[in-house]
Amino acid sequence: RALSSLVTYYWTNGNYTKVEEIMIEQLSIMETYNGRDSEGYAQTLSNLGELYTNIGQYEKAKNTYAAANDIYERLDVINNPVWYIQSQGGTGIVLMMQGNYQDAEKYLLHASVLCDKYRLDGRKKGLWMGMLGITYTAMGQYNKAEKYLLEAKSRMPENDPECGKALNNIGLLYYRMGQYDKSMDYFVQAYDIKKQTLPENHPLHGSSLSNIA
Repeated sequence: RALSSLVTYYWTNGNYTKVEEIMIEQLSIMETYNGRDSEGYAQTLSNLGELYTNIGQYEKAKNTYAAANDIYERLDVINNPVWYIQSQGGTGIVLMMQGNYQDAEKYLLHASVLCDKYRLDGRKKGLWMGMLGITYTAMGQYNKAEKYLLEAKSRMPENDPECGKALNNIGLLYYRMGQYDKSMDYFVQAYDIKKQTLPENHPLHGSSLSNIA
C-alpha cells in the first residue's frame, strides 16, 4: 500500500523516474512472494506499460504490455478484468503511436470485446471505441472512424472531460474529410465542455482553441 501511494504521489507530480523505480521494486517484491504468474504481477506490468507510453518509450511499453498479456492469457480466472483490458488496449495504443495501425486495430477491438464479456460500463468501452476511431482516421478509413467516434461520444457523460476529447476527435475527422463547418461545430462543443470540466490553465484548452482558430 505504501509503495502504491508513492506511485500515485510521484505520478501526479510528474516524477516518472521515481514512478518507474518504485514499480520495478513492486515487481521484485511480488516475484519473491507470489512468483511472476499472478494477477497482481500482471497488473503492475500493465501500469508500467502505461507509464512508458505516457513518456514516449514505446518499445519498452510494448514489451511490458506483452509480458502482462502473456500472464493474463495463462490465468484460469481473472478477478480484476479492467487491468487485462488496459493491457490489451494499451498495446493497441502503443502500436498506433508507432504507425502499426493494422495490429493496433486487433488489440483495440479485443479490448472493446472484453468490455462486453466482463460487462463493464459503457464509458470504459467508449474509451477503446474512441481509440479505434482515431486509428481508422489515421488509416484513412473515414466511414469506420465516424462510426466508432460517434459511438464513443454517445457513451460519455456530457460533464466528462473524455466527452470533450471525443468531440474534438470527431471534429478532427470531419476536418480531414473537408467538412469544415461540421468540424467547427464539434470543436466548439469540445471547447465548451473543456471549459466546464478542466482548470483554466489546462493544456487541452489551448489545443481546442487552436482547432477553432
